[in-house]
Amino acid sequence: MDRKRVKKQIQQCTVEELTAWRKHAVKCLQYFLKARNKFEIEECHFVISHIDQRLQELNKDFC
Repeated sequence: MDRKRVKKQIQQCTVEELTAWRKHAVKCLQYFLKARNKFEIEECHFVISHIDQRLQELNKDFC
């Protein structure tokens, strides 16, 4: 995964898109935890954490 590209995509997504993407990333994380794939677990954590950060930013903008 190109982390720089992923971060850029996250910045361009709507709240709905981010929520759906996060849900998918959590589902992937659960799978990779069972499969004990450390690399993919780290990638999932990266995506989830950046999505959470962006959702917080968007929430502050709307309040």
